[in-house]
Amino acid sequence: MCGRFCCSLCPAELQDKLEKDGLPVKGDWIDQEKFHERYNVAPRSFVPVIRQDGKDGHPINARDDTLIGGSPMFDQAKLTQRCIVVADGFFEWKKLGGGKKVPYYTRRKDGRLMLFAGLYAKAHPSDWNEPVLYSTTIVTTSPSPFFAFLHDRMPVILDSKEALIWLDGSQSWKSGIAPLIRPYQGQLDW
Repeated sequence: MCGRFCCSLCPAELQDKLEKDGLPVKGDWIDQEKFHERYNVAPRSFVPVIRQDGKDGHPINARDDTLIGGSPMFDQAKLTQRCIVVADGFFEWKKLGGGKKVPYYTRRKDGRLMLFAGLYAKAHPSDWNEPVLYSTTIVTTSPSPFFAFLHDRMPVILDSKEALIWLDGSQSWKSGIAPLIRPYQGQLDW
């Protein structure tokens, strides 16, 4: 689910759009030279990710029931390594008979950037001369009524105010963060 998405804006356009949305990006953009705007971002690509002290990563998914249900897999990350994965929209494929699939591109109807709730991790290579590698996972949840015909999961999409709460390390998990993990309440478009 949500293994492919679109991020077609250059870094300056992304920063401008985020600022206009009330989500100013401060600090350095790690590995900015490795990011290239794409209409089909695949896993292991360099993508813009906002975290409390920078941005970078490559996506996979973390199910909401794993985060909320108390699985130890993401315990540390959900408390201290939350991030926002920035996208224009995302792709999902509807399964048809005979093994055929039809792609759907989903975006916000208001034209704003999609801000996916995410978690990140740092990996220190065995050779200390190599740079630290950041990886990212997109949090998924049950689908909104608009999206349910297509797939049984969708990314957790936050608005700007929710994104700031998601990034705020002082927020408690149960009262501040967990309630944000829900299907998107706004309007989506194909």
